[in-house]
Amino acid sequence: MLDFSFKPIPKSSPIPPGVVALIGGALPGIFGLCKDRKEIIIEYPDSDEPRNSVDPNDPCYDYWVLVKTGERHAHFLEIVETLLPTIEFGKTNWAYLLPAPTGGYHILHKEKTFPRITCPTWAPLIYLDEIEFTVWGTLADRRGIWKGKEVDVWYGWNRSELWTVNRAMYGYRAVQGLDVTFEVYGHLVGRDGSIIGLVSEAAHGRMIEPSDRTLVYQTISRIQRRGIIYKGCLTNRFIIADGKVRLVELNCITVIQDRDLLEQEAELWHWQELERLFLEFDRLGPFGLYRIPLYRFWCSSLENVKIMRPLPSPERPFGGLLLYFDFFEMYPVPMWPGYLPVQKADEEVPILPTSARKRKDRRPLSRLLANLDEADLLGDPSGLGLDGRYASLSIRSRRRHLGPFHPYHPQRSSVQEKKTLTNSADTATSIQSVE
Repeated sequence: MLDFSFKPIPKSSPIPPGVVALIGGALPGIFGLCKDRKEIIIEYPDSDEPRNSVDPNDPCYDYWVLVKTGERHAHFLEIVETLLPTIEFGKTNWAYLLPAPTGGYHILHKEKTFPRITCPTWAPLIYLDEIEFTVWGTLADRRGIWKGKEVDVWYGWNRSELWTVNRAMYGYRAVQGLDVTFEVYGHLVGRDGSIIGLVSEAAHGRMIEPSDRTLVYQTISRIQRRGIIYKGCLTNRFIIADGKVRLVELNCITVIQDRDLLEQEAELWHWQELERLFLEFDRLGPFGLYRIPLYRFWCSSLENVKIMRPLPSPERPFGGLLLYFDFFEMYPVPMWPGYLPVQKADEEVPILPTSARKRKDRRPLSRLLANLDEADLLGDPSGLGLDGRYASLSIRSRRRHLGPFHPYHPQRSSVQEKKTLTNSADTATSIQSVE
């Protein structure tokens, strides 16, 4: 069972001075690197090769595409590792890994610009170099230290996350005075002077429990009376702190002026989703159907930070893949051909070759669902939001099965999750420029 308990925020960065680290986990098409508190995104060439190399009729098609994608990601990570001395941290926010005219690859630095935040600022400006980041749940979802205070930071490192920041700023303004959020300390200012994030009091407390049902319903009713919809109910984006409910995804807050439309939206986003959430708690346990905390709350400071190994001298006898002992925890790669674990059984017991072994099929959520079939919960399991991806898979690391499917795992892009959010009527025009 994974440990979802809230972890303390480290007081200093886990990245030593002068060392390059891979931050934010594995994201498709890019690597986030950090050195001496300066960050850069390295983008590598896109390709349909992973999908084209898998038989579309394979019952585990999505899984094997994920495997091939991981292998390709690892290949380019190894190349980037050899080019670390050529990366100029602090020069640009973006760089591209491109084929070199003379063979191999090279790094091309180029500043990437994004639309500006449109929501007016109301809190103090906090500059990027004032915060020491110590936890990266994802590249966007972070924790750190600011002027001795523990803080949570939503960092708009790309267009999608800037859109999220903009929504979060409007969302916070909408619920001010209702005492349902953690305090916002200020607006994060990037190196170019633009607003790129939101800095708030570090969330603390615990996840909601079945006994909190009345308190949660009262809180949601209170914000609804102000014309507000919170689209983070089913995903369990609540925390109980000091005996009060706190909404922890501000970008899920939407203002609706039309009262009839408000009632329609509330029936879906509030009452149906809350009913389902507490039903899951009753039948499946404290996290329902994988309604886990935001990743930044329970990952350790080293969970999403991988130190990049320096280039050996005078030559590099081994590939970077072999230097990463935790590589197989990061990427879903197949076992080596002929691989068979050492068995501690009686010597007379024959060890079957790999091809002769029978591998049981197991659903990746079995350790959370115990003996309860998903169909017993709400009927058709395809309606539980897993899109059929828990079809039978060969037994490997369960962490590898579970990881890609929750929205804040490093192998999961958060863009698709946010597409379900819609702009409210009164902020659509203001937000349009960052969509």
